[in-house]
Amino acid sequence: MKKNVLLILVCFAFGAFMPVTVYGQGFLKKLKQKVENAVLGTEESEKESEKESEKESERESNIRKKLSDRLGIPDVGEEAEMGTNNATPTPVDKIPKRRMATSSWDEMIQPSKASTVQALLDELPALPSVNELVFPTESARESYYRKIVAVDMRVSELDEQNTCSDEDMLVYREKMYQEVSGLMGLTVEEMKRMEDPNLPEAERKRLEEKATNAILSNTGMGKLTATMAKIEKAQKEKGRELTEDEMMEFMAENPDIMSDMLSMAVESRKGLEKVNAINEQYMKLNQQLLKFNKRRQQLLEKNKGVVVDCEEIAREYEKNLKNIYGQIFVTDDRKEIDKLYAQADELMKNYRTRAAKLWRNSLQTQLDGTKAMLPEMENLFREMAKEEMIPACAVNRAPYNLVTNFTDILHQAYSDFPQPDVLPVQMETLLEMKENEYLCSPESGFASSVTDFLANSNILIRNTETNEYYVYENGQRRVVTEKEVNTQLQPRTPRTPPTYKTWTSESGSRNVTYARDGSLTLQDGTSFYPLAFQESDRKLEWVIMQDNSIKKCIYKL
Repeated sequence: MKKNVLLILVCFAFGAFMPVTVYGQGFLKKLKQKVENAVLGTEESEKESEKESEKESERESNIRKKLSDRLGIPDVGEEAEMGTNNATPTPVDKIPKRRMATSSWDEMIQPSKASTVQALLDELPALPSVNELVFPTESARESYYRKIVAVDMRVSELDEQNTCSDEDMLVYREKMYQEVSGLMGLTVEEMKRMEDPNLPEAERKRLEEKATNAILSNTGMGKLTATMAKIEKAQKEKGRELTEDEMMEFMAENPDIMSDMLSMAVESRKGLEKVNAINEQYMKLNQQLLKFNKRRQQLLEKNKGVVVDCEEIAREYEKNLKNIYGQIFVTDDRKEIDKLYAQADELMKNYRTRAAKLWRNSLQTQLDGTKAMLPEMENLFREMAKEEMIPACAVNRAPYNLVTNFTDILHQAYSDFPQPDVLPVQMETLLEMKENEYLCSPESGFASSVTDFLANSNILIRNTETNEYYVYENGQRRVVTEKEVNTQLQPRTPRTPPTYKTWTSESGSRNVTYARDGSLTLQDGTSFYPLAFQESDRKLEWVIMQDNSIKKCIYKL
């Protein structure tokens, strides 16, 4: 289960809330399940805990009260013992890394002159209209992307002027990691690895188990488990659960249990004091950051739902589109090709019109939600700096990242528009990468020729399972060290500059435009972002990444 490792801090606190008042036989079992579930998130422990009856809970409460009376310790109740927090932000949440913009426009652009985050947002364009999404044009894209990139450039300038240096940011985060690492049984490096979304699952589980064992050891969970075993043995001998009186008698006959539990309570409370020394300092920050994260996640989840809805709409058209495209791929009759594309383009127009309405509404919801966070975010980070929770030079990083997040959503309007699985191009797989392999950079320049790409590119691949780098050359792959990676990021031969223009079919009925944002847009509105591109024999050819493969596309003019 891919949980952030810093959640374990709260699990440590769970253990610290286990005083000697928790002796009920069923309650001990439930407590153990809750601690294990908090640390490991196991479905089994969740299900078992849910099966506990209300009658048993009442009985456990009576036992706790009797034991607390005997020991002279207040019975604070299960809810207080278990605590209420269930998550904590990471050092990266508190001192964010700089978010890199995804938009581009291959032309000299003057950066914005805005000096505040709100002013930057005010200079950004509105989302394209539904009609502009259905029928993208070069002129509309040019105006749209020039505004976006101007703001992105200004964000970079302001971030460099008004935030900590990258080196200082690393020092501050490192200090935060150091403060909590000793409580978890993990090194700082291991904590950072747990935050890597590409960490292999086997390694993640190993680290989780290591942290769990350390936490359970600190909280005396081993003694709790031993106590449960003795109680279960007594129950087995009687063939039923112990009554309240029998439970009290059992405790009186086993004074070692009482001693162990008292010891566990003392050690647990010591651990709690250590956790609180850190958590109290950041409590207000934690809760507000968690709310921000939750709101952002909710916006993303909504957008995923819209993509699924668009995929369902696309399925209504894909069978007919596949049939039409299949006929196009096997004929060289230009009149027939134009006729067939006209039929397919009409189907695509219908699909894109329906999908564009959903897509635009979803993106607008994300933009509105992101913008609404700004005032609260700016106040929060200013207050954090005032209370010395973060360095003063880190105050502006999160708001600047919010602007970049905003521009990335605007970029998605065109770049991530949901397209059917059936595309209007003939495709050939050039290279299929293995599981856990991802393209780092196909060193082809911005978009050089397909011939040059195939002959002269160093295709750099990273395997996230083994953390190794490979270069694919002539269909073969070769391992390279991290030191060699930078040398592989250079093309073997000089690249020709990209040709931005519009191509027209022989009949003049279809246009294909290659724009400065790197997009290649067909007559039906379908867009590609080529790694390499060229025109040859009344056909356009380009290379793309799709489904973890490098593929060649052919479109007949």
